Amino acid sequence: MKSEYLLKNIGAVDDKYIDELYSEMYAGSRRKRNRVSWGSIAACVAAFLCGTAAMLSGIGGAETGTAGLTGCRADIPLASYTVVMLDVNPSISMTVDDRNTVVAVTAENEDAEALSEELQFVGKDCDTAITEAVSVLREHGYITELKNSMLITVLNSDVDRAESLRNELVTSVCDYAQGLDYGLSVLSQIMKYDEELNKLAEQYSMSGGRAQLLERICEKYGDFDFARLAENNIQTINQMFEYTELPERVYRIGSAAGVVPAEYIAELGLDVLNCKDLLSFTSAVSEFYDKLCEYYDISDVAQHIGYVFKIVEASSTDGDILWAVFAENLEGILHGALISVGESSLSDWFTPDRAYELVNIVSSIVNAA
Repeated sequence: MKSEYLLKNIGAVDDKYIDELYSEMYAGSRRKRNRVSWGSIAACVAAFLCGTAAMLSGIGGAETGTAGLTGCRADIPLASYTVVMLDVNPSISMTVDDRNTVVAVTAENEDAEALSEELQFVGKDCDTAITEAVSVLREHGYITELKNSMLITVLNSDVDRAESLRNELVTSVCDYAQGLDYGLSVLSQIMKYDEELNKLAEQYSMSGGRAQLLERICEKYGDFDFARLAENNIQTINQMFEYTELPERVYRIGSAAGVVPAEYIAELGLDVLNCKDLLSFTSAVSEFYDKLCEYYDISDVAQHIGYVFKIVEASSTDGDILWAVFAENLEGILHGALISVGESSLSDWFTPDRAYELVNIVSSIVNAA
């Protein structure tokens, strides 16, 4: 096997073969996921000699030892590795040594693979890598003023080290956000390797951190289905947390954008909706804001500037909950939508030339009641 040949002749391995070695040793347990790894360097070979390929699948705590690198023999300590996962919709994993230096970067899904050329973080400290990754996601529109959420997960068998690094990375992202015109909302957690979570992550082509978050939601709220949650990105999940509680051991700094104003939460009973309907409502409202951005500046939409936001609850003729959402600007131009309970997208969208239809629909429902 090629890996055996390379290991026997490690001193003569050229850099161009390092990715091949990594792929053969690591991808064996990941073939179903079509994952792409880049930026491996000679320093990683030491980890491979001690079986650290398992670590890259999420198992922490490589032992220390010595290894020969790049054609000469050198005694070096083999690092205790940590995996840092950043999820928005692209999911990125970074393997970090005991000096908080990134030694490998892995794309966990197709969106991340498309950005691989811009995610060259090997050799950088983890703080720098995480903020540069956020910057790349902003440049490509995955993070905006209306989509300002992310999940940071730190995996290590040493809970204290994982917690320390989690705090450090969240602080770095918050410091980075001070230079923006809008705030970021950062979910964060730590984890240990879990074989069942690893299988779920492989099945749904997501990071282990995202899989753990969804599992924790399912544990806290029994009416949730993992597959249904997996259809939503981190922004939608975080928006839902504006109306309900976070799972245990999941932390958040900053509020999610693209939600209804706080005064409507109690008025519409959003805080007592079952989780399935709440997630559907959250998705539909997010679509409403996206459509408004075709007419208004994204910053104005996010901050409800230049228009009056209204939402009315009624019951349809067959008794189901129905919401009518309105956005009327200072000139009286009206945009609106209908949201049906259980639907994750708008039931109908009303441009100004059709706004009277929505007004008539709501009026007839209210009058009938």
